[in-house]
Amino acid sequence: MKKYPVRLTTAQFADLHGLCRRTLHYYDQIGLFSPSYKGENGYRYYDAQQTIELGHIRMLKELGVQLSEIRTYRQHPSADAFLQVADARLQQIDEELKKLRRAKKILQQKKEMLHTCRRVQSGQVELVQCPATYLLTAPMPGDDSHQAAAILGQLWQADEYQTGFGSYISADKVYRGDFSVYDGLFVPVPASYRSSRRLVLPAGDYLCGYWVGDWDGLPRLYDKMLQFSRENHLKLTGYACELGLNELAIADMSQYVTRVTVAVAPA
Repeated sequence: MKKYPVRLTTAQFADLHGLCRRTLHYYDQIGLFSPSYKGENGYRYYDAQQTIELGHIRMLKELGVQLSEIRTYRQHPSADAFLQVADARLQQIDEELKKLRRAKKILQQKKEMLHTCRRVQSGQVELVQCPATYLLTAPMPGDDSHQAAAILGQLWQADEYQTGFGSYISADKVYRGDFSVYDGLFVPVPASYRSSRRLVLPAGDYLCGYWVGDWDGLPRLYDKMLQFSRENHLKLTGYACELGLNELAIADMSQYVTRVTVAVAPA
């Protein structure tokens, strides 16, 4: 059976595909996609069969392929050329998926932290089982602003899940009540992260304490944690790690929740 072409004006073809006429005019202008027929009246018409071509263009565009790349491919179409475009875009998609998975992980962790903030009371202390945790550490920044910026920059680049900086202090200083100088800053890192400054907190029993309010009140939380350890015949070991849980969800420091985690062993 003979097939007769179905010719459509720019407006009709645009409406058929949910596009504005300006888009089709632009595609025509840059040599990407043009009407296939010119009538005796001088008007140009799209053939309905061009729907397939436009569909391919829109698919590639939605996948992030630049219009200039699509045009180059359409000027010299071949299996090899398409495979080259597809391979390049698949690599980009893999990278984007990696970023999306990372963003999802960040949001999940932020949600878990905020749920924890709603659950706990200021001064609450509990004994918990923790998996191994990996931290990238750095010395506390001094008065040198350039050194401080360099230290914080290194930590920020390694902070894969953007949990923010924490600080840590030795259990010996906690026992002495010496909070004047902390041992350093940290950010959590994956187990695969390699650095001479990586600190491994082994899996095991930990005291976990929470404080709501300004950091000036943290010594009172440590007093409660020491009291808890004495009553339960435990001793603090290693380092106490402090991390803010809700920086992005508070109006002022009176709502700030700090979590302090420190390993314990039988006394």
